[in-house]
Amino acid sequence: MGGIGKPLKGETLMGYGENVSVSEESRLKNLYADWMKKGLELKTGAAGAKGYDLQCGRYLKLPLQEQIDQATVEALKRKDTTYWDLNPRLPIKISEKLKEENDLVADPFAEICLTCGITPAIDTILSAFVNVGDEVISMDPDFVTSYGQIRARGAKLVTPRHCFTETIGDLTEKRWRLCPEALEEAITDKTKMIVFTNPNNPIGYVYSKEELGAIAKLAVKHGVMVLENECYERMSYVAEAGEETKFTSILSMDGMKDYGILVQGLSKGYHLSGYRIGWVVANPEIVKMLAIVQMWSSFSMAPTITQYGAEAALTMPLRQEYIAEAKKIYRENIAYTCESLAVFEGRFECARPMGGPFCFADVSGSGMDDKELSAALYELGINNTAGSSWGPEKGKNHLRLALSNPPEYQRECVDALVEALKQIFAKR
Repeated sequence: MGGIGKPLKGETLMGYGENVSVSEESRLKNLYADWMKKGLELKTGAAGAKGYDLQCGRYLKLPLQEQIDQATVEALKRKDTTYWDLNPRLPIKISEKLKEENDLVADPFAEICLTCGITPAIDTILSAFVNVGDEVISMDPDFVTSYGQIRARGAKLVTPRHCFTETIGDLTEKRWRLCPEALEEAITDKTKMIVFTNPNNPIGYVYSKEELGAIAKLAVKHGVMVLENECYERMSYVAEAGEETKFTSILSMDGMKDYGILVQGLSKGYHLSGYRIGWVVANPEIVKMLAIVQMWSSFSMAPTITQYGAEAALTMPLRQEYIAEAKKIYRENIAYTCESLAVFEGRFECARPMGGPFCFADVSGSGMDDKELSAALYELGINNTAGSSWGPEKGKNHLRLALSNPPEYQRECVDALVEALKQIFAKR
């Protein structure tokens, strides 16, 4: 990426789909910096210049964290603050969690690697296995940070142009479906890895068992590694039916013991993103390589203090009730957000997600591209995310909207968004 200076030849400025002039780049950076400043000033329910947060959301804080807080404080009191003050019970609890929630069996000390959150986990994996000149496939759209991490390794990012196709499902909404044929067409003799999030960030798509099976078959057939980011795996639901959908991990598919790598963590499922606790699940040989990279390169081990809080999170008596309550709130936010925006049918299409804390609205019928509409909304105090960064093709002409606010504040944000869109569309 271009970073702070002029974009590198052939690359783009983050968030903008085309190369821009130096003067235009400077203007956009100043505008972006102003937006970020406004974002930092956000307060729940605040309006006007302080804005409404539909960009990342304020994140839910549910009242079941006393056990987690106490365990963390006790670790601090014991001065468990050095490299070697690790929590030996945490890998065991993660292994038990994998068995209980994901139907996966993993040796806690040979097939689980603790990391300082999910993004460092992905970076460690890519550092261990991806070299300059390799090709890495990532879905379009998908987690934008993975795109940057792949490029940072000197690898070529490949996003199948039509890997996701929009079709009409049971509802009169645009839905997203994986196209295995398009995925296979993107595989070459230089392909090292397929990287994807499940549920997908930003579109909220949850892969079916059949789709994961198709990815696994392609990986085995072509000898390609698969990295699945399950950051939102505890937030999987079928919002339009109000029913749970069975979440499946890629590691449960045939052949993935040799080729699959799974990443999970506490950030979203327990709303503990500041704890920086993630873990990688893979076969012993892969985990050994990751441990070497951690020790001699990234040094991205999990923080010692919060390892004890993580153990408490994974064992607290009401942990399943915790996520059930969270998903209840998300469903409420999804319903209000998408139903409120339905008044702009044809101009602002907001399909309901199957998982995760975002919806991805199609604004192609608005007469404005996503960057233009995003900037116009910012000027009216609506913090949001333009979709172009999230995919070279399918990310374009979309806005990502957060669903992770407390319900009352989410409604205030959505009401403000509706009014802002009315103002913008009235001028066109």
